[in-house]
Amino acid sequence: MFTTLEKAKEIGTITLDRLNDYLELMRVELDITRHHMITKVSSVLLMGVMGFFAAMFLGFAIIVSFWDTEYRIAAAWAVAAFWTLAAAGCYLWGRGNLKSELEVGKVRSAVQQDIQFLKELM
Repeated sequence: MFTTLEKAKEIGTITLDRLNDYLELMRVELDITRHHMITKVSSVLLMGVMGFFAAMFLGFAIIVSFWDTEYRIAAAWAVAAFWTLAAAGCYLWGRGNLKSELEVGKVRSAVQQDIQFLKELM
């Protein structure tokens, strides 16, 4: 009976010692995740805005180049078709990126290691 109480006391001491480590690790992981998300979102937004302006001015340039020819209507429809395909491509690309997961999980692996250690201790 005393060995069980001593083991329980030892497990409680180990758990309390590790609690601060877990909290610090969770804070660091949260900072890493926040930084990763801010970087990813801002770079995607910037790339999207710059791509939009580039494609828009390219479309205007194509239409203006064919303005005084008989291909003006065909050029306008070609630019419209390009924008439609670009929008569909961006939609598919965005859906694929939403499925990716962050590669963090240090807290979970540390807790699992400690649980395994405590099981071996018992």
